[in-house]
Amino acid sequence: MNPRIGIWHPGASSNHGDRAIQLSTIDLVHEFYPTAEIVQYHTDVDRAARIYEGEPVITEPLGRLGAPGFRALRQLDLLLWGGGSLVQQSSLFHFPRHAIPALLAKRVGTPVVCFGSGVEPLSNPGLKWLARHCFDHVFTDAFVRGNQSAELLRSYGVTAPVRAAVDQAVSLRPSSAEAAAGHLDKSVGVDVGSTPIVTVSVKASFIYRGGLLPVSIEFPGRGKRHRARRRARFEEAFAKLLDHVIESTEAIVVMVPMYGGQGDVEAAERVLGRVSRTERVRIMRDLPKSRVLKAVFGMADAHVGVRLHSCILATSAGVPSLGVPYMVKASEYFEHLGLSEHTVNEEDVTPASLQEAFSRLWDRRDAVRAHLAATLPAVIGELKSHSESALRSVLGGAGEGSSHQARGTGS
Repeated sequence: MNPRIGIWHPGASSNHGDRAIQLSTIDLVHEFYPTAEIVQYHTDVDRAARIYEGEPVITEPLGRLGAPGFRALRQLDLLLWGGGSLVQQSSLFHFPRHAIPALLAKRVGTPVVCFGSGVEPLSNPGLKWLARHCFDHVFTDAFVRGNQSAELLRSYGVTAPVRAAVDQAVSLRPSSAEAAAGHLDKSVGVDVGSTPIVTVSVKASFIYRGGLLPVSIEFPGRGKRHRARRRARFEEAFAKLLDHVIESTEAIVVMVPMYGGQGDVEAAERVLGRVSRTERVRIMRDLPKSRVLKAVFGMADAHVGVRLHSCILATSAGVPSLGVPYMVKASEYFEHLGLSEHTVNEEDVTPASLQEAFSRLWDRRDAVRAHLAATLPAVIGELKSHSESALRSVLGGAGEGSSHQARGTGS
């Protein structure tokens, strides 16, 4: 029988990074279990089906608790939990909400594997307890997104073995170059090959600090004026960077908003409104599906990204990238690639710091591209090794041990 595998990950949100993770998870499963039946869950089944149209995945609705129901969980041979920073304290409810499906699966006897989740700093004792409980008692096996994530789990008291690998989106299989070139021409009027391309992915300015709000702003007590000034300084620095790119290179700048739900399009528009010379700046308002998007990033000569998954898609396509980390996950990724020197932390962003960092990257872009070509095979190989180990720890050899039909469908 073919294994039936559920994926718990917010892959149908407006975050194109989450969508890339979801697709790369499907790729990884099918590399080792080519005939596996893969199920994803969403409140809006039709929308999720449209997002992943043409992909080998089944979309099913959520139950009353915002999680797959007992009947659906019993039908699984394995629930893959993770991808994205599910263990974080952007609110007190984020991690518990995502933990519910894992806890329910454990209750009905369905194995749960933590499949590459990110882990961010937790200050709340209850959330630390939940992390210990999940990793020590709920997950059959686990690997997380990077060594810093594993070290954080140890600091929370987790004793179960936890491996670390790079974010799985690095292994996403891209579409053809022809599809990417066609989208660039259609969406932003850029003719690939006629001029260099620099892609840029900014976001609305905030920093995850934990608290009761969905997103906690740094220094929340200072009020709206402080946040507006801080945002303006951040976006002004990026506008100056774009001016610098236009003045110092012949490149066209293509701004790629990765997350519609958190104001990335509006942030790109505000940056563009501060740019002195706009004739060589474009905003890609219509993003393609993830496989085409990775190929689009692959067309660039350099990339600058605040959004981590813009950097993951660009670097894994071999493109020299400057990262602007705003959470542990981004600095962790560049460290894993051996490219920490090509980062500017969000709190250190100024016009001068961004321009200097970009010039350094641009001057060294051939060397960075060669470094990526030499480094990525081992990084992706490690990811695939951990993925295979986690899958086979539950499922065994391909096609073996499947029992979802035998478990029945009673609630």
